[in-house]
Amino acid sequence: MSVIVSKTKTESVNVSVLQSEINVNANIVPSCLSITNVGTNYDIVFAAALSGAEDTELDTVLSAHVPPTETISVTALPFSALDHKKLSVHPSYKPQIDGITTYAQWTGSGDEVDGNGDLVVDGALGEGPMMHFDMTTSDTVKEIDVKFNPDYGRVWLHEAYISYQDCPEKVYIEGCTLAMATPVQTSVNLDLEITNDFIHLAAGGPTTGSHGWADATKIALIPRTFSQDGEWDYDGTNLTPNTGGTGGYRISSVDQTVNKFANRIPLFGTCYYFSITSDETTELPANYFLKVCTKTTDDAAFTAVCHASVMLEIYRERTFKP
Repeated sequence: MSVIVSKTKTESVNVSVLQSEINVNANIVPSCLSITNVGTNYDIVFAAALSGAEDTELDTVLSAHVPPTETISVTALPFSALDHKKLSVHPSYKPQIDGITTYAQWTGSGDEVDGNGDLVVDGALGEGPMMHFDMTTSDTVKEIDVKFNPDYGRVWLHEAYISYQDCPEKVYIEGCTLAMATPVQTSVNLDLEITNDFIHLAAGGPTTGSHGWADATKIALIPRTFSQDGEWDYDGTNLTPNTGGTGGYRISSVDQTVNKFANRIPLFGTCYYFSITSDETTELPANYFLKVCTKTTDDAAFTAVCHASVMLEIYRERTFKP
């Protein structure tokens, strides 16, 4: 069972570098699995408990830690051809990931899903429900889930384009990212319990719970920065329970809204594709999806027949089915 050691450091910390410094220190035997922080408080997860001498050595490593600074030679930077003084910058939002090639794509839909809205195994790329909303006077809300199949590579979100026609007052559109429900079962490996839809280690430890993982590849991690609590730590390889609630992640048995990236954007009248621009590109995590919906501010039915459409600019690791 992993052990958490809590420390405080007011100076800045590069957690990945600090973890390496701990693991190369011969005076600290247990492996450092992960480091998370809230402000100046750091939870350092070890594979086993530290001795008193190892804890003292950890204090020494933490005190001596200084984040590396990256230096750039000004002679290597390109300068403007106009006055040769100002830096010449060619902006690009394309993700630069070692070993991965990404391609820009403009899309009005995600990948193919079945009748239950679940991704189809080996389904068609880009053949999911189109982000087009036909609103009638009998509707109170229109929503579309947009899912990208992780088997076809990673996805980054960049910008959105919205078009609408004949919209009355009070109609708006919004978009959210959601963590998919993590599947569980009640037959074997019953190590887990569920409280208020969130999954955690059973109070009595392994085999004493009511549920077990159903598919480890479909676990959706919700960062603590959104949830404010965390029953799990994850170091990129190992998922370990955090019984103190200070872990880096939560896991839910139901779909959970994590971030509302487009909030109540009014649609009134008619407009043909305006852009919601962004200066950054954000990766859609594994087992996450988008929900785009149109509503009215008073949650009543639409007062007139109207229409809206959404197109996304994204970057994909692949743009064809392998």
